[in-house]
Amino acid sequence: MPETVAAISPYLPTRRFAELGWTAALDRPIALEHWVWIMGFTLVFGALSLWGYRRDEGPRLAACSL
Repeated sequence: MPETVAAISPYLPTRRFAELGWTAALDRPIALEHWVWIMGFTLVFGALSLWGYRRDEGPRLAACSL
């Protein structure tokens, strides 16, 4: 892996899913750390998407009710 990618990959959800896959494939004990990171990503990006949806649909819903 290039040095730059290797430096940021531990902070990406794809890396965490890959680690869970390797855990299952190699029959290693499950590391709770990966699940915590995935849940964190889910909560953060879920909140961002909800905020963006409400920000976008708020004016549209107000305009439709007139």
